[in-house]
Amino acid sequence: MANIVLPLNISFKEWASQIRIDLPQITFPVPDKVEYWRDWASQVVYSNYLNNVPLPTEISYPNTEDWKKWGAFFVNYLYNNPIT
Repeated sequence: MANIVLPLNISFKEWASQIRIDLPQITFPVPDKVEYWRDWASQVVYSNYLNNVPLPTEISYPNTEDWKKWGAFFVNYLYNNPIT
């Protein structure tokens, strides 16, 4: 598994752009504003059939900065379930 940048000390747009490079085998949309991170993350889940990755709903992730929590879960999931 390639080293995947963690969502620490980085902006959403930088992180989302970097993981597109780190994980070329996964389909990622081009990141937009951080306010739309839930839409972006939903597209990642649906486009790649990642059924065990939680959908980023406003109930589960009510704050804009919660993209970091979702991103950490996403990276952890990929380490434990590599996509080839």
